[in-house]
Order: sequence, then C-alpha cells, then structure tokens
Amino acid sequence: MPAIEAVLFDYGNTIVQYDRPQIEWIHAELSQVLSRLLAPVDPMVLGAAMDHVCVQPHLSPDLREYTPCEQMELVLRKTYGDSLPLTEETIAAANAAFQALFVSSIRIEDESVGVVRRLSRKVRLGLVSNYPCGDSLRRSLRSTGIADLFDPIVVSGEVGYVKPHPRMFSIALDALGVPPGSVLYVGDNWIADMLGGRRAGMRTCHFRGYTSKVHAAELARSCPPDFAIQRLSELESIVTPELPGHSAADRS
Repeated sequence: MPAIEAVLFDYGNTIVQYDRPQIEWIHAELSQVLSRLLAPVDPMVLGAAMDHVCVQPHLSPDLREYTPCEQMELVLRKTYGDSLPLTEETIAAANAAFQALFVSSIRIEDESVGVVRRLSRKVRLGLVSNYPCGDSLRRSLRSTGIADLFDPIVVSGEVGYVKPHPRMFSIALDALGVPPGSVLYVGDNWIADMLGGRRAGMRTCHFRGYTSKVHAAELARSCPPDFAIQRLSELESIVTPELPGHSAADRS
C-alpha cells in the first residue's frame, strides 16, 4: 500500500464542531435579527425551515449547491410563507447576518490545532467542505489560526455542487497532484465523505468525535472506511506510522 502523501479534511464536525449546539444558537440569534428586519418569528419555526432547506442540495439528483442568497430566500419563504414581500436587499441583509453568526460560532479545540500543525510538517493538507459561502468559511477558518496550513481549500458554494459529487474531490486531487491512492480523506459524514472519498479513489477515515454513532455499524458495512477514529490525534499514527525501533520523538 502506498505511503500517505496528503490528507484532505472535511471541515464541520471534523476540523471544527458545527452540530446542534452551534446550529440552534444561530437559529435563536437569527430569529431576533429577522424579527427586527421582517416580522417576529419563533426560533423553532426558523430552525425547521433552515434544516429543511439546507439538506435539499444533498437530496437533489444533480447535487447542485445553492448560492448563499438562494439558500436564504428559500429559508425566508418557508418561514414566512407568502405573507411578506421579500426584496433583494432584505434577502442580502438576512444572509449577511446569518454568515456573521456562522463565523462567530466556529471554535476549534487546542488539540486539533496541534494535530493539524504537526501533520502539516509531514504531508500536504487540504480541505473539502460543503458550505454555500466560501468567503464565510475562509473567514471562520482564519479565526482558528490554521488557515494557511490548508491548500487546496475546496468549497461547494464555489464549485456549484455538494459532496459526494465527484467534482468536489477531483478539484482537490488535481491541486494536490498526487495519486488518489496516496491521499487519506477524513470526514464525519458517511455519504458525503466516506462514499465520496472512496469513489474518488482515496483511502478514507471516519471521524466520530462530534457526531452520533447511530446506524454506524450498518453504514460501515455498506461503505467501510479504511480507518475510524474518535480523536484527530489518532491520525498521526495512521499518517506517519512508527517504524520498529523508532519512537514518536524520533519523528518530531
């Protein structure tokens, strides 16, 4: 088996946590913004609308991604129905508020920062993420202090498709310039990450640190990853395995 020359990461719930605690906080804060901008709205109603709209690209046959304002317009129409007129300015203002909340919600664990920095001294690192707004994702990544360690950074909103569309992975692999079999893809989502990475010819690593293990055994049988980890620090022994007679200190 060829040595691992590069690692591609998913972003949300892999490098950083972006799950229900962050999402529900955004729903609560955005509902206050929309109540001032348009009309009062219950955070639960807004949250249900956002959850519904955000999953639609993944369910469409062509896996086409929304633009940020397309996504926000659909959210607002599902939230308010036809009771309120929506202008381009209102949609843009709501989207700007949402993107600012997304950026401010992102935090990274110190352990993850250390792992990424150490790995970057061994192999090339890249990021492949499903998110409609590349600018906001990059702003959030810069806030973690490790943005300069990832090249390429491939974002669905800039490609026009969501993972597991092959275009997302081919762009990253072309930029790396190494054979797919020498690349390890790390992510939390079975369909977008494990299935998408495997179809692209990469080895796959399922990260279980932030997401539920519900149905994990069933999904593992349908698309078994090469590795499964609970903490990102476990990647170091996968990417740069110790040789007999050598310690981790020898590689530092």
